[in-house]
Amino acid sequence: MVDARPKDQQILIDPSIARPFLLEGFADFLALEQGASPRTSEAYRRDVERLALYALTKGARTPTDISSRVLREFVYHLKDLGLAPA
Repeated sequence: MVDARPKDQQILIDPSIARPFLLEGFADFLALEQGASPRTSEAYRRDVERLALYALTKGARTPTDISSRVLREFVYHLKDLGLAPA
């Protein structure tokens, strides 16, 4: 199934992962309520998708399962990848 949404609103990871982390709703929020630019929305969506995938590797199945420790490790993981903080 092809996602017909604009690029900045498309969810790029498996729906079985995206659904529990509410990624589609987050993309809608950015586009419709926040009024963020397409590039900003795309970057935020990509970052949250990365967090969801990382959290899954640490055993988190929903956003409420993510601890402060996992968030801290995620930030260090991003630094290790060479990504700068916003």
